[in-house]
Amino acid sequence: MSGLTKRQRINCLDLEIIVLSETRLQSHLEHSESHLFQSFVCSWGLNPDQRHFAGTAVLARKEKFWSVQSLSWTSEHPCFRFHQDGCLTAVQLWTGHGGISIVVYGIYGPSGARWEKSKWQYFHSMLQAIEHDRIERGQIPSVLAGDFNLELDDSYPLKQCLRSRFCCDARERALPDNRDLPTCHVGKGSKIDHRFHQRCSTKPLIFLFTNCLNLKITHLSQRRYMLRQQLR
Repeated sequence: MSGLTKRQRINCLDLEIIVLSETRLQSHLEHSESHLFQSFVCSWGLNPDQRHFAGTAVLARKEKFWSVQSLSWTSEHPCFRFHQDGCLTAVQLWTGHGGISIVVYGIYGPSGARWEKSKWQYFHSMLQAIEHDRIERGQIPSVLAGDFNLELDDSYPLKQCLRSRFCCDARERALPDNRDLPTCHVGKGSKIDHRFHQRCSTKPLIFLFTNCLNLKITHLSQRRYMLRQQLR
């Protein structure tokens, strides 16, 4: 299927928020890409003008949120580095009739983090920076979603984060038959895409996190089913 057909298929999904990882989008293409998602406010991460292999984005459906604000950080903040690298995008979304908001962090963990120590360390430094930012923002509910390129068994800090109940894995709400399904179908399959949320952010928003440009419709359909089961 062509790239345009894939994007049209995404537009037809009944999703309120879409988190994209590994978009590989170049900065001069952001406007044309946003035009293909006219039902959404598109918050693209920092994309260079040349070819690259990272890129993140958060797409929020316009009819569900009355304000969407992209977050940024000063150079002294620990999140700044990862935002500059195109591996972290964060937005604050306002919904309802008052000041109800939620912060969504969309991330991309470097490919190969399961085997390369430097990439493993990079991801965990990003995770620590996001935790720092979340604590700074106080009681605002938050969601962390994206392609981590790590399974939980690859990362003691991820397991510790869940064990401490600082955040929860959306798979905890999945049906038993769906809980262990792979999210990546390369080779024998793996579970390297995740959605974590704080206990106070259980509003049934539906998320999709996937590779935008190399999306397989079979992958997309299965992930959509799994996420719906998780949020019931």
